[in-house]
Parts: sequence; structure tokens; C-alpha cells
Amino acid sequence: MRRGDLIRDPVFLCETVFREFGASPAEVAAEAVDWRALPRPEMLRLRRIKNVLTLLRPMRDVLPVDDPIHRELSEWLALLPGLP
Repeated sequence: MRRGDLIRDPVFLCETVFREFGASPAEVAAEAVDWRALPRPEMLRLRRIKNVLTLLRPMRDVLPVDDPIHRELSEWLALLPGLP
């Protein structure tokens, strides 16, 4: 996988996905604290985030450890147990 080849660039993929989430890991974590009390559309949004993050899990092994996106991915992945 090479940087610059957007289809195969794991950094670009992660950046794009995180941007599409429209929230930071801290914001999503705060929403997920009491997810059972959320309206159904919000629950489903959190579930979609969890599903996408599950697919991104292998990227942690591909991303350079010193790349800031590796740290951000780790922050996102830490949310998995608390998401619906």
C-alpha cells in the first residue's frame, strides 16, 4: 500500500471515514454512554460507526506507528466495546 495511491492509501481511507463520522471520538463516546436512551436514528448512527470501525481494525497493523492517524484510529477503536 502506497501513500498517494488513494485507492490503496490506508491513511486516506481512515481520514475519509473519520471525516464522514462528523464527530470526534470524544463526542461519539459521550453519545454512546447511554445509547439505549437515544432515539432510534441515533442508535443506528452509532451502530454504523461501530460497523465501519470493525472493518478498519486491520488498518492499525498497516499504518505507521508514528503517523498521527494511527493514534486517531486507536482512539476510535477503543470505543468499540461501548458502541451498540
